[in-house]
Amino acid sequence: MRNILILFCLLAFDVQAQTSIYYPFPDSGAVWHQERSVLIGHSDYYNFVEEFSLSNDTIIGSFTYKKLNLVLLHELSVSYICFPSRPSIPVSYSGYAGGIRQDILSKRIYYIEGGSNIEYLLYDFNLSVNDTLPATFTNAGTLTVQSIDSIFDGSNWRKRYNLLNGNWSSSNSLIEGIGSSRGLLSDLDPWIQTRAELHCFQEDGTTLYQDSCPTGCDFIITNNQIVDRLTSFQVYPNPFSIYTTVKLNSDFTGAALRVYNSLGQIVKFEEFNGSSIVVERGRLVNGIYLFQLSNLEGLIMHSKVVIE
Repeated sequence: MRNILILFCLLAFDVQAQTSIYYPFPDSGAVWHQERSVLIGHSDYYNFVEEFSLSNDTIIGSFTYKKLNLVLLHELSVSYICFPSRPSIPVSYSGYAGGIRQDILSKRIYYIEGGSNIEYLLYDFNLSVNDTLPATFTNAGTLTVQSIDSIFDGSNWRKRYNLLNGNWSSSNSLIEGIGSSRGLLSDLDPWIQTRAELHCFQEDGTTLYQDSCPTGCDFIITNNQIVDRLTSFQVYPNPFSIYTTVKLNSDFTGAALRVYNSLGQIVKFEEFNGSSIVVERGRLVNGIYLFQLSNLEGLIMHSKVVIE
């Protein structure tokens, strides 16, 4: 019995020792594959299939960032996460999605959204149990760290920070060196109408994380022809107080702009033709909003916008 106890203690110490090593964010060869399902109106859903990847360095201001690229697919009227097989959905967007940099000493990850020069804190991995998460690009609520454990990536143990929203477990977590269980840029404290899952994360072709979705690692870039229909857009100014402009690099016909508040409610809807639209604040209160743009072909782009 004594030998068993000694062995158990050694194993526990070994696991704890492994999780004491900090695994930084990747700086190359990384791919995040995820899906989001957003309720539109009363019964229709947009299901977004997203793939993020890192590429070359880019200098913005006084910092060097890794370019973040996005391939985005979407389908209307899908109310579930995880396709039973990879569907044939046209690519809606392929291009630049922003920049990511990290401060390894502080264990913090920063993000600049495409078309913006405002830097957000994206992740903070220097946390303890009962800590309140700082305000980040993915967290505007009052999430706290409920517990800390570890997950095995096939070779090493990485810290996992399980999150708590008020008095109930959010079932979401931060994963060191990867992001969150909801995806790279998905909200950690989601709207009721929004679901999201990180299905797979790979680095240099090696799978380090996969959830229960059997098609989670069927990556878009190896299974679909990428059509670069939209390469850039800008929302400026952002934040704004009176009005802002959404600027595209090509003309839209029959375009529609939907603005959602933090509850997932549509608070503004405008139709237009052309390559830009001016959005006035009107009666919208201060806060974070989601801008979604679509046209008759189903092209969609989305961006967080701040009113202050």
